Amino acid sequence: MTTLVVLILTLMADQSTKGLVTRTMSPGESIPDDGFVRATYVLNTGSAFGLFPDQTLLLTLASLVGIGVLLVFYRTHPVDSFMLRLSLGLMLGGAMGNLIDRVRLGHVVDFIDVGAWPVFNLADSSIVVGLIGLLLTVTSAKSGSRAPTDAAPAAAFASAESDWAEQAPDAWSGDYNDHFGVAPETLGEALRSGKEEGVGVVRTLVADAPGERLDRFLADRNGDLSRSHVAGLVGRGLVRVNGAAAKASYRLKGGETVEVEVAPPQPTQLTPQDIQLSVIYEDDDVLVVDKPAGMVVHPAPGHPVGTLVNALLGRMPELARIEDGLRPGIVHRLDRDTSGLMVVARNRQAHEYVARQLKNRAVRKVYTALVEGWLEPPEGTVAAPIGRDPRNRKRMAVVQEGRDSETAFRVLERLPGFTLVEAYPKTGRTHQIRVHFASLGHPLAGDGVYGGHDIGLGRHFLHAGVLGFKLPGDGRYVEHSAPLPPELSAMLADLQSTAAPSLTSAGRPPQQALERS
Repeated sequence: MTTLVVLILTLMADQSTKGLVTRTMSPGESIPDDGFVRATYVLNTGSAFGLFPDQTLLLTLASLVGIGVLLVFYRTHPVDSFMLRLSLGLMLGGAMGNLIDRVRLGHVVDFIDVGAWPVFNLADSSIVVGLIGLLLTVTSAKSGSRAPTDAAPAAAFASAESDWAEQAPDAWSGDYNDHFGVAPETLGEALRSGKEEGVGVVRTLVADAPGERLDRFLADRNGDLSRSHVAGLVGRGLVRVNGAAAKASYRLKGGETVEVEVAPPQPTQLTPQDIQLSVIYEDDDVLVVDKPAGMVVHPAPGHPVGTLVNALLGRMPELARIEDGLRPGIVHRLDRDTSGLMVVARNRQAHEYVARQLKNRAVRKVYTALVEGWLEPPEGTVAAPIGRDPRNRKRMAVVQEGRDSETAFRVLERLPGFTLVEAYPKTGRTHQIRVHFASLGHPLAGDGVYGGHDIGLGRHFLHAGVLGFKLPGDGRYVEHSAPLPPELSAMLADLQSTAAPSLTSAGRPPQQALERS
């Protein structure tokens, strides 16, 4: 509606001023005779700046093409930004104003004469202002400056997850280990797994508007979803038509089943709790903790309390002043069933300092993992792109179109039916270590998501045992370690007690690469 109103007002202003000029002035006349700003009646048979004179037919066709392009843009893109609606209205109104002149008069009426600048009219001004507004809007969107339309303050947990990842420092691009950060791609996983864990909610509708665009249909029938929000969900694969992903511009035929995954409101208040933590190191800037398996890092629907954040707030209430929503102080994270070391920032400067190291891959991370079978070779690197599993959208997988991922490893010990390894993730994709070893045919012991068998521990065998980084206070490099938790140590001891000495072998630091496509 805004675009139409602006278009009409622009067209009326343009035609009325031109009509006034043609009724009260003669071609070539200027009022006043001199001065920096004048009204000068000019019959322009060309385009702007007098280019292409006497080419009325060519310019008329060009105007029609330009108007057509703008209309197609308007029809195929969600136009929920006021600036975008205003810009399109100005450009369409101006283009139509000059088109009417060419069709009706065979030329364009120009009359605004400013200094040495070529004479122009209101239509030209509207086109220029609209074009600038359009460019600013597109540039802002590409640079990552998101309008709140894609994540309202009380909107779904999914939007909050995505916005938190995009608004945090550049390190949130995903260059962490397999459990570091919340990269934008994890949004879909959080929503889809919510069917069982109370995060994602699937809304099912029947298309009753043949010919209507998919994004407009969903926005009209879901009052809490704007077209830009719907477009974001479509782009993340969270909208399906008859079970298949579809584009926002898809034209409904009528009768299709349309599914859209959204999420319930996120928790709005953090609760400090007196939960014991194993603190490895602490200073005025950071805290290094040994997270136990089974503890969720931050509150989310289904896990409002009992998380590491709740425990941190109980120990350090000042963390609540760090404006990170539901994750105050959290620089990276581990999966619920992964144990080991995490660094927590106690202030904004420390958060940015450590996050920058993560982005630059300057943090040393060493994991101990038990994988099924006898892993060969004894050392190597898995370089395999990771993305959403096309057959099971709740999981990640090695896929050709995935993001570059790299994990080095070396064998520590061969045991009956298993191999104990150290893993050194060089990139930081979701579930990277788990996915890479599964892609080799050696899933982590106990990792049922990626093909591992139940080992009776209620968790997978993965422990973040070493974490090295530079301290924000003085830039000194420190390295911390945490032993295997008792349940993993006990299982390993049982396996070692039954292993023949000839089966065990220790490797050297990884040197050769095992490339996987």
